[in-house]
Amino acid sequence: MISLGIVGVTGRMGASLLTSLQEHTNLCLDAVLVRSPVTSLPSLPTHTRQETDPHAFMKDLDVVIDFSTPDLSLTLLEAARAHKIPLLVCTTGHTNAFDARAMSAATTIPLMIAPNTSLGVAVLDILLARAAPLLETFDVALHEVHHVHKKDAPSGTAKSLLKTLQGALPPHKEIQVTCQRLGGVLGEHTVSFASEDEALTLSHTCINRALFAKGALHAAQWLAVQPPGRYTMHDMLLASHHF
Repeated sequence: MISLGIVGVTGRMGASLLTSLQEHTNLCLDAVLVRSPVTSLPSLPTHTRQETDPHAFMKDLDVVIDFSTPDLSLTLLEAARAHKIPLLVCTTGHTNAFDARAMSAATTIPLMIAPNTSLGVAVLDILLARAAPLLETFDVALHEVHHVHKKDAPSGTAKSLLKTLQGALPPHKEIQVTCQRLGGVLGEHTVSFASEDEALTLSHTCINRALFAKGALHAAQWLAVQPPGRYTMHDMLLASHHF
């Protein structure tokens, strides 16, 4: 049984994680990090510790999932490193300071930075890494759509896909990036390759937020038994399914 800790359990993703956990018999939610103890989460297992201190929270855990804020993620990174606990960070909007500390922390703990825990998006990332070099003479465009309440643009997922494209294409290759904020759209990411003669489009659409919770739990289960290093959802799929 893998001992799991969750940060951000009182939020929308936290509720989704608690629901999806019922499908994982080998994951046990032993601790949550909260600002103050809560009694309004009836789906929280009765044995689960509620901690307000990151270091007390990390005690005896096998892996931690973080759906909190960039500032708290930085604190958790240091606590996880101190206690040698694998950490899955699902927040976005990190600073250069976080990235630098993440590189350092990954030398001592398994660390996954996943702005999007969708398995489908991870597959899209793999496909882009393989398709882009084959279509390097084509024009390339990345378009993302999210709900009107999303603050960052481009999204963390779009930035991650853009990084993959940039790594797979020749230096200085122009990649058009556009964003839309419409209604309650949960998330759409589309990459188009086009020449004068043909076009190829690869796209992912989020239909249900539950996909992020399911993907995060799947990733946490995998991360818990990995050696120290910095990982992505892409790495997990490649290792698990031998793409």
